[in-house]
Amino acid sequence: MAELEENLASMSSIAAAKDKALSKLEKDKKGLEEQLLFSEVGLQEAVMVATDEAKISAARTILQARIKMAREVGDPNFDRSAWDLASWEQTLLKFSGDEEQEPAVEKAVGAKTSGAKGVDGRAGGGDAAGGDALTVGDKGC
Repeated sequence: MAELEENLASMSSIAAAKDKALSKLEKDKKGLEEQLLFSEVGLQEAVMVATDEAKISAARTILQARIKMAREVGDPNFDRSAWDLASWEQTLLKFSGDEEQEPAVEKAVGAKTSGAKGVDGRAGGGDAAGGDALTVGDKGC
């Protein structure tokens, strides 16, 4: 009988140690879950900031290029024949990776290089400021 009581006491001390270890693990788990949540929120904020900065940088670069082109086109000594639009559009097509756009771009390239008049009535298409379908609005920038 003494042996049975000894085994029972040993088992209850093991059960108490197990309960203590489980409660410590649950507490640690809650702490780690909170850290994970804060890390995810911080990461999302960092991604949003980086995305906004990239949008602003891209918009700034596009506007600077448009201003430069508008100034160059306004210069009577400027030779636009140095612009290799067909090559630029082919390179852009390679970057986009959209095969459905290929015929449309090739058709547009053919129209621009064949001397067809653009939207503004001038040969080569486009507007004097180098404008295109790209617009920079106030959407997130």
